[in-house]
Amino acid sequence: MLKMLLESNNVYSQNQYLLAGKEQTLIDYEYVKKFKYDQIAKMSLINYNLVDPILLHQQFLELERDDPSKHWILKSHCYIEFSYPVIDIVVGDELAPFVIKATLAKNSRKKNLVPDYHPSVSEFDNLDDLYKFDCYNYSYDLLKNQHEVKTPLLLEHILGGWEQLAKSLRTIDLKLNNSCKEYYEAWLSANQMYLPSKIFKVMLQAKNWNYNHPDLSIEEKYCFLVLANKEFSILS
Repeated sequence: MLKMLLESNNVYSQNQYLLAGKEQTLIDYEYVKKFKYDQIAKMSLINYNLVDPILLHQQFLELERDDPSKHWILKSHCYIEFSYPVIDIVVGDELAPFVIKATLAKNSRKKNLVPDYHPSVSEFDNLDDLYKFDCYNYSYDLLKNQHEVKTPLLLEHILGGWEQLAKSLRTIDLKLNNSCKEYYEAWLSANQMYLPSKIFKVMLQAKNWNYNHPDLSIEEKYCFLVLANKEFSILS
């Protein structure tokens, strides 16, 4: 999303992206590492818990003073009080499995893009159980740790096709250049495999949290385990 916004609007960010295929980009970590303001750089990564809020706000002021003519879209994983407009990508319960499956499939702890929910890997007998533990905790973050949102950008609209996405962005005064359409449509096609199943959506609507249903994916099962207010357990 940020890649397309940077290409379509006269804005800057603390992140830049490397094209890793026609539908995938990777964060340019060398650029992030060299970014002048380290706290602003850190808030864009999962190690946001290392951000010093006081230094962060000081760096915002310094960034503004550096060149007042520049406009910025800064990526943040921090949920702190900002004095600037904030746009939140809102997942919603129905698309929680999509985010979990896609994120865990594409990223790893080494890439520092997935929270290390349990650093002591040795306590798990195998990586499958560790994956399930990540699924549970990631589900909990998405479904239970929700925040008040003033300016939402719905994930449903991001996945809703080019016209739907462009229309949603126009409501928050952002645009998409048509030059990004091919990349977006390739990304959308490549990510269809992560969409939740029909049975998950039917059960969710009925508030049926049967997390042992055999037709659910493991990611969907852990979403229901969280919604049922159950502690972590190994599901099959």
